[in-house]
Amino acid sequence: MTIKRLLQIITVATVGGVAAVLVLVVLMGRLAQEKTDRLTGHDMVLLDAVNRLYSQGLQSAQAVRNVVLNPNDDRALQNYWKADTDFLLALGEVEKYSHVKTDAKLAEVRRLWREIGVSRERVLALVKTGDLEAASKLLSEEDTPKWREIKTVILERLAATKALFSKEGDEFAQQVRSGVAAVGGVMLFSLAVIVLAVHFTYRKIAYPLDDAVRFAHVIAKGDLSPADLKIRANDEIGKLTASLNRMKAALQDLFDQTREKSRKLEELNRSLEQKVDKRTEELKEKNRKLEETLVIISSAQEQLIEAEKMASLGSLVAGVAHEINTPVGIGVTAASHLQERTRHFARQFQSGGIKKSDLENYLDTAEQSSTTILANLQRAADLIASFKRVAVSQSSEDQELICLRAYTQEILTSLYPQLKKTRLKTEIECPEDLCIHTLPGAFSQIVTNLVINAILHAYEPEERGTLRLRFAKEGKKRVRFTFSDDGKGIAPEVLPKIFDPFFTTKRGRGESDSSGGADGL
Repeated sequence: MTIKRLLQIITVATVGGVAAVLVLVVLMGRLAQEKTDRLTGHDMVLLDAVNRLYSQGLQSAQAVRNVVLNPNDDRALQNYWKADTDFLLALGEVEKYSHVKTDAKLAEVRRLWREIGVSRERVLALVKTGDLEAASKLLSEEDTPKWREIKTVILERLAATKALFSKEGDEFAQQVRSGVAAVGGVMLFSLAVIVLAVHFTYRKIAYPLDDAVRFAHVIAKGDLSPADLKIRANDEIGKLTASLNRMKAALQDLFDQTREKSRKLEELNRSLEQKVDKRTEELKEKNRKLEETLVIISSAQEQLIEAEKMASLGSLVAGVAHEINTPVGIGVTAASHLQERTRHFARQFQSGGIKKSDLENYLDTAEQSSTTILANLQRAADLIASFKRVAVSQSSEDQELICLRAYTQEILTSLYPQLKKTRLKTEIECPEDLCIHTLPGAFSQIVTNLVINAILHAYEPEERGTLRLRFAKEGKKRVRFTFSDDGKGIAPEVLPKIFDPFFTTKRGRGESDSSGGADGL
């Protein structure tokens, strides 16, 4: 018998046993469900209805006596009517769940209850007239004997229902015991088949497999000295044993070849080690020179960044100086004119030839000249103050509280020499009270670079346009700064390079930030 056939037998026995057990369990479950429904859904309801019928009969009898004893108590009369109604409802329940569809005993109970009802109507009529003695006598002579007959029938029905309930419970218990015995028998038979199958499995599979596993472990450790395994049968285990023997032979040949290759590799490794040592020394020397070159490049980069910053600042200074020259030149001209007119007026005064018209002309000239001088000096002072604040901020490394709208306007004022050469206008959209703690120099450099880049790269000469700077608060600790222009934009092939250090499409005309970002496109 092959291992495959043996495993099939074990599988069939196991599946068959489990299926038989499942079938028996299902049958027992259905039987249990039916009996449970019978006991709980019908007999229990019948038993409860008979109990309530007996209880309601007692309550009704007691209620009519309470009416006789308390003729003026309305609640006693209401309790009587309720007890009478509940008795009839309970009788209906007993009739509904009775095992005998046409039950003469229950029909007798209903007939007697009707007679009792007629008798009690007469009792209530006597109570209304005040003849309580006659009412009590009528209850004793007619109501009580008939109620005893009804009570006897009800108690007989209660005893019969309890006996039926007990009998069906015993039958159900016996059926459950029979089902358990059947399940146990099937399980014992299946267990016996499985035990026998396992025994044969050990003889056919486990013992040969143990030998094969020990043989494989020894070979796995690199020991090829054990003798070949004995092939006991021409089955799957026998084929596995033959394969292990062939594997041992193949491994022996492979190990012999490996030893020879290892010897050759050792010789080659010794040669390579010498070459690697030599190459390593050469690489170390090149790395040393490369590190020195990197230090030089880093230093040159820092110097280049500083030079660009100084060049930007120098350009700014030159522009501001040019702007300052204009109001200062006008002031000097006005002052010279005032000095000349003063000397002329002094000569007239010394000669005594001053007229009222001469004095009025002089005073008019003095007022116009002083007004011109003051206005232009104030303009120059504003330019100098704006330039001073921006220049100091660019050299400062400390954070300061700045109000964005006012500070941005000062930066744009310092850039007026560049902006006035164009036909561009600037717009600032920012709340007056929006202030932040930041590095003023870095902020000034960012705004300056954005504006200069737009001037140089976004527009053609004499082209009109608008540069917009928007500031909006986001949350409690963030501010969004948006810079936009309506110029020609950035070419798609250039866009990926905008953050490359010192990249520009107009070398010598752009602006770059201190971190080495692109100066413009």
